[in-house]
Amino acid sequence: MVKISIIVPIYNAEKYLEQCLQSIKNQTLKDIEVICVDDGSTDSSPQIMDRFQNEDQRFKVIHKSNGGNGHSMNTGLAAATGEYIGCVEADDYIENNMFEKLYMYTNNGTVDIVKSNFWNCYENEDGSIKKVVNEERSNMPEIATPFTIKEYPQILWGHPSIWSGIYKRSLIEDNGIKFKEAKGGGWVDNPFFFETMCCAKSIIWTARPFYTRMAAAVPNMISLNLYLEVRAISISWVLSPISAINSEKNTFKNKNICLIPLLSDLMQSSPL
Repeated sequence: MVKISIIVPIYNAEKYLEQCLQSIKNQTLKDIEVICVDDGSTDSSPQIMDRFQNEDQRFKVIHKSNGGNGHSMNTGLAAATGEYIGCVEADDYIENNMFEKLYMYTNNGTVDIVKSNFWNCYENEDGSIKKVVNEERSNMPEIATPFTIKEYPQILWGHPSIWSGIYKRSLIEDNGIKFKEAKGGGWVDNPFFFETMCCAKSIIWTARPFYTRMAAAVPNMISLNLYLEVRAISISWVLSPISAINSEKNTFKNKNICLIPLLSDLMQSSPL
């Protein structure tokens, strides 16, 4: 079993894909598998990922018809064999030591989730780049020992940024966690983020960033009201009925308990 399965959902990402896959290929942690899921791309993305597969046996490419990001992630999860699951968006890139460092925090595979901070990278109209550390979890202290969201609910604030962490595969499979398959829908990572966090018995957080996210503002033609409506829909996915969790193990009987206080804040937040 490899230490980490890295899922890369890909759709028409030829502009950034080479940089993304090369940053994964260069990882100092060699015991990985990279699952590239082609979501019916119509540009040169399939050729790029196929080349990486031919050059490095750790890369596995799955070509499929277009089904959306959630379907691509579920396809990757079904193919994953690693002890932990990570993911990288096709237009982003990571530090060479990201997965080695995150795995070190697992304490030999005993921690359910290791989450780190990330950079937001803004590309200006003139082509210049501005790179800043995300500050949405600035009130989250560095904690040397594993914790749960009952102890530090601050971890739930901000962008779900599921790609800045790793998740024990048994945590995902034992709790039946999957991505919502909403073709063309955004924010399908919101439910995954809350479900994994609420089910985890042990979480480690580091404020050190390893992941560079190519951030973009909400397009001008989309109103803020519409944007928040989309977020409301994705939050409602999280609040769907779920199985009870044993409260004696420092978790919540119902995940809704931990989410309800956050809804008003989420709905009043600025676009991420």
